[in-house]
Amino acid sequence: MSHKEQRLKWVYLVNLVFYLVPVWFRPYSLAEIGWQLLALLAFLACYFYAYSADWRRTMQGALGIVLVASLITPVTFGSISLFAFAAFFFGFVLSLRRFLLSTLLLGSWIALLGWWLFPQVWEFSLYGNLLVLGIGTMGQVEQWRQKVQRQQQQSSAEISQLATQLERERIARDLHDVLGHSLSSVILKANLAVQLLKHQQLQQALDELEQLRLIARESLSQVRHTVAGYRHKGWDSTVQPLLDLLRQAGFAVELDGHWQGLTEQEEQCLVPVLTELVTNLIRHSQGRQVWLRLQQNDSQRLLQLKDDGVCSVIEAGAGLQGIAERLNLLGGQLSWQTNPTCFDLTIPRTKA
Repeated sequence: MSHKEQRLKWVYLVNLVFYLVPVWFRPYSLAEIGWQLLALLAFLACYFYAYSADWRRTMQGALGIVLVASLITPVTFGSISLFAFAAFFFGFVLSLRRFLLSTLLLGSWIALLGWWLFPQVWEFSLYGNLLVLGIGTMGQVEQWRQKVQRQQQQSSAEISQLATQLERERIARDLHDVLGHSLSSVILKANLAVQLLKHQQLQQALDELEQLRLIARESLSQVRHTVAGYRHKGWDSTVQPLLDLLRQAGFAVELDGHWQGLTEQEEQCLVPVLTELVTNLIRHSQGRQVWLRLQQNDSQRLLQLKDDGVCSVIEAGAGLQGIAERLNLLGGQLSWQTNPTCFDLTIPRTKA
């Protein structure tokens, strides 16, 4: 979940004002107010549980909200606002067909509650159904917006990966041209030097060897110049292929965040670290969803790799020991936990 979404889930709670409005217009007893506060706490627990990347948890939380709203309806009309929150979650995670079905069922349930509890107050059923339909539709729109955003990000990643592949081909072509010409010249000069030495023409042989040395030095300079622009693309050209590898292995993958300004030393450490973590996950994880979070501030970089698989214990084998040793070179640390499996690493941030 992005930082923006983390903030928004708190902002959305402002709509709970509609849950509290009836308190100002009806003289509730202390017991009734206590039940409303208890229901509010139960709602908040379901709400934050539903705010998850796992659609199953979202559905469970939404159904919990429906249950809480149903139980508190005999006490307050403000329960309508709670039903609206549940409708938003239904719209956010369900397909259009299932959303319409859930809206019909939820609307029917609200109408039944209204008929049973408030037979003379038709507004409860009407406003409840209108809110469920409207807020649920907003959830469907948000689902569509995020889907389009993910497609755009995937397209950008594919374009970046294609650009990287083209760059590799360019470098391979340039190296072929540089080394092909240089090595041909080296072979020619070496053969000439050998022939001259055989004929005891030492000065001419030394001249050829000197030219061979100059050719080798120039070739080395050209090779360094060719790969200089590619050397620092190691991290960016590694992350997306590894995520694609996870997807090919059947995982749903979410990437949150991006690192900028990695130094060559950091790349040389972090590329094999992420590769090892992803490899272990593919080999051993029983989960189906993976989250990769990349964060950085002025002082450090943070990486978190988490999956929804069940794991009782993680043994620090050669792979994890190798990761820890690499991180130690940068002054970083590695930690992990189980249920869910989560690896966290931090390194001090150095300036490029």
